[in-house]
Amino acid sequence: MARFDDIAAEQAAETDRAVARIERRARALHEAYRREIIAALVDAGIASSAEVTPASIAPVLPALQAIADRYAETMRRQLAADLASVSELAAGHVLAVFREYEPGITHDAEPEPPADDPVAAFMVTRMWRQQAGDVEARARVAASGHLPGFLLVRNATAVEASATSAMQARARMVADMEARRVYSERVRREVEAAQARAVRRDQAAPALEPDAPVANPPPTAAADPYLLRIAEIFDNRNHPISRVLHGKIARIGEDFTASVAEVRTQAALMKKRMGGIVWMQRGGQFVGRTLPAHYADRGRIMPWRASWEK
Repeated sequence: MARFDDIAAEQAAETDRAVARIERRARALHEAYRREIIAALVDAGIASSAEVTPASIAPVLPALQAIADRYAETMRRQLAADLASVSELAAGHVLAVFREYEPGITHDAEPEPPADDPVAAFMVTRMWRQQAGDVEARARVAASGHLPGFLLVRNATAVEASATSAMQARARMVADMEARRVYSERVRREVEAAQARAVRRDQAAPALEPDAPVANPPPTAAADPYLLRIAEIFDNRNHPISRVLHGKIARIGEDFTASVAEVRTQAALMKKRMGGIVWMQRGGQFVGRTLPAHYADRGRIMPWRASWEK
């Protein structure tokens, strides 16, 4: 297990660097978007929150809607290459584990799904569009005569500066969550493919005579299937659920689970809240098929077989 833990730590550091690059890109794109919003407001004669009224903001709403739409599409297009690189990194990490534990078996990375995959494109666009819509939604609130201080305008008040900071933080969070979801989905796909190859190898292997001696026969796909294992990073930034999920194993096609009671116990020990979990709660269990399990989750899914522990 020591070698597995070393590999997990090395791969986690590499993954964090890749995700940080995507976060920097997201921040830059968000700053350009913020400046465009401010320019639209100033062009409409709105230079401060004091000038926001239902009458003054209403004519700007179509422009804000168009800016938000462009931002969502720009995010999707420009970050697509970054997300693809994270997917390839995940495939490389899976192959590295296979080479370590199964040097005699040839594994090849699965081809990446088409870039115009409608499900992936919809998910990414929806996430960015939701984030992009904040300013437009706030403008609509202001147009109805409420909370004009949430608008991002040139001479920002303390409230507006806080809103800007919150939106930048959300842009980073969305980038982080999407990158780690892409990573986890690619790992799952590679492990599923490895299990399918193992089944085909078993089916193609010649049948052995009942009394024929075999030294160290390789495990079959049925007796020793490829599994999925969660590897978390342990430090003071951990969410309580991360402490519970570390080392959890799931079969292909099955969900990971974390006991709500165990997470609550960890939260008490760590003196932290349980908020921010994005997995569904089903009875007394948090349930999820992939990571992230919570906001700012740095855990990863890795390939695993029971025989590797020996």
